[in-house]
Amino acid sequence: MPEQPGRPERSGLASTVLTGLASSGLAVLAASRDWARAKGDSVGVPVEAAVGGTVAAPLPWALALVVLASWGALLALRGRARTVVAALGTLAAAGAAVAVLVGTGAARDAAIDEAVQRGAVPETVTASLTPWPWVTLVVLVVALAAGLVGVRRAATWPSMSSRYDAPTAGGPVVTGAAADDAGARELWDALDEGHDPTV
Repeated sequence: MPEQPGRPERSGLASTVLTGLASSGLAVLAASRDWARAKGDSVGVPVEAAVGGTVAAPLPWALALVVLASWGALLALRGRARTVVAALGTLAAAGAAVAVLVGTGAARDAAIDEAVQRGAVPETVTASLTPWPWVTLVVLVVALAAGLVGVRRAATWPSMSSRYDAPTAGGPVVTGAAADDAGARELWDALDEGHDPTV
């Protein structure tokens, strides 16, 4: 069924928002997991160390939180503000993805340092990345793609009802739903006062 003129298009709203929320939420989770592990030897005793993403490279986690918050804000906003927030979330996702690539080396180095601090002989220490940095990167790319869709279509998506917004300085605007509520309230008030509103 074609969209009627003047009505917001609903195409892609639910799927894009759910994709953005899910991918950014997974990015926050993945960025907080162990990104690198190191193994070494301390006079015949094996030494192991692990470093989390928030310790070795906190920027991807922080930016993933910004992306997640932008999707929540997008639902509550309207018009141009919605497009601006979608753009900010998209930029944050792009920045977080770049920060993941930069942070993998830092995570590996931090794991080596941790193993050495635990007594491992530096020459015996080897470090490897866990799958979590790559999971973080993949879901951030998905969040970035959803953000680009949001930038393009957010202004045309239907917004939340303004029924519960704070009244403006010029006084509340009475809509059809508000008028129905006012009529029902008058009927209940009449009953409370002992009058029969049907007479």
